Amino acid sequence: MAQQRKHDPGRFCWVDLSTLDLDRARRFYTRVFDWDTIEVDSEGGPEYLMFAQDEMIVAGLSELDQELKSQGVPSTWNHYVCVEDADDCAARVTELGGRMVVPVMQVLSAGRLGFLQDPTGGALGIWEPGDHPGFELVTEANSVCWHELATRDLETASRFFEDLFGWNTVDNPIAPAGYRTIRSGADDLGGILQMTEEWGEMPPHWTVYFAVEDTDQSAETIQEAGGKVHFGPFDTPIGRLAVCADDQGAHFHIIALQTPA
Repeated sequence: MAQQRKHDPGRFCWVDLSTLDLDRARRFYTRVFDWDTIEVDSEGGPEYLMFAQDEMIVAGLSELDQELKSQGVPSTWNHYVCVEDADDCAARVTELGGRMVVPVMQVLSAGRLGFLQDPTGGALGIWEPGDHPGFELVTEANSVCWHELATRDLETASRFFEDLFGWNTVDNPIAPAGYRTIRSGADDLGGILQMTEEWGEMPPHWTVYFAVEDTDQSAETIQEAGGKVHFGPFDTPIGRLAVCADDQGAHFHIIALQTPA
């Protein structure tokens, strides 16, 4: 198993779901991925849960507050990149042409977080770890395996994140035109996708991919649990993929990764 107890700055370290109904989301994801849930002591604050696979933490879950619900904010999977100093990173975001949509804040002893918006409009979390370093299992069945930004300006987004996090973004020869792989050192972390007119009015956004053992079976379970499969399952050069949403509209992808020959 790909276990990770610590994450280097510039690497994705966490995902969590901000949902309209926490209990409903808990039922959906524990059924689909067979996750266990761990209640976090929020010291009187909003309820927060963590999902675990084989006793290793893989993701988080919280409920949107009433103000955000009244504004029509949808259920969304959030992505976080580990940073050494959240305040320094936030200042750099502004210098590079982005903006902080959620200022850096302390989250008890867990760490410090903020949300940035890149110059093309995509929102992404930054996380300066304290007691909570992030997910402990990745790229194995029922855990995160990829992070993907869909943007209307591939060049601007790529340049922004290269300067902010030190990523390399490289054209992917096996992907459709307008796709770059996010690379840190020798590791591929995710991708940046050029949106086209076919995307309509959908704003730029990040999508999480969860690895599964059997995409077709997982797609069936998603639908049985009240979710949707928008596209697929279909075969890709790296595995069998399906584009999905949970029963409250939060989008995610599932993929059964091919085993290297």
